[in-house]
Amino acid sequence: MKNSIRLLIFFFIFISLPIILESCSSIYSVKDFSSKEKLYQDFNNSVNDKSINVKFINDSSLTINNGAVIKNDTLYTIGYRLDKKYGKIALPEIKKINYTGSDYKSATLLLKNDEQINAGDINIANDTMEYSVTKKILVRTEVAPLDKIKEASYKNRWLGIPPRFLIGTATGVVLGFIIASAIDDGTQGGQSRSGYFFVGSLPIGALVGIIWGWIDGHNYIYQFNR
Repeated sequence: MKNSIRLLIFFFIFISLPIILESCSSIYSVKDFSSKEKLYQDFNNSVNDKSINVKFINDSSLTINNGAVIKNDTLYTIGYRLDKKYGKIALPEIKKINYTGSDYKSATLLLKNDEQINAGDINIANDTMEYSVTKKILVRTEVAPLDKIKEASYKNRWLGIPPRFLIGTATGVVLGFIIASAIDDGTQGGQSRSGYFFVGSLPIGALVGIIWGWIDGHNYIYQFNR
């Protein structure tokens, strides 16, 4: 009877494991969209600020941090540079000053023409305010044309947990059942040890599955040449 139960559990895991693991990846290509531009748009909207793994057709790979973007059939990394410019304005032209720092060196200025300025490095002298304005400017760096790229992927670690939690829990139950059966020698002590071991195997398996799921994650894969 025990052997039959073991075989049944093993058969269930053997059948369900590929289905569960298949759900750990989402694969997209041009055939899943009405056009390649729609594929590119979905990619651009999804990978903002994410760590991306790029595989090239020559089997080399590259990891890109902080997102990427596709433009004109080419993949670019996304970066930013700070552009600081200096200016000055007469105090009577300012309607309101909202200081944003305790040192009174930064503020939001509301001018009488309703223009708003986020000012830094403020210095006031002779009814004139000197200040700086810093802007974050997008910088794109070319990685490669898409015809040189096999796929680009990123992970959602939280979504990787549920399927592997199920696998870890089921595996813990199976192994716990097998080992508990082996150490159950029919005595009261053996049965007690067997019961404790079987009960403890479930949370251990679940914990292993959670850790595995977090590390492996749910993969979103974009294939550009299929």
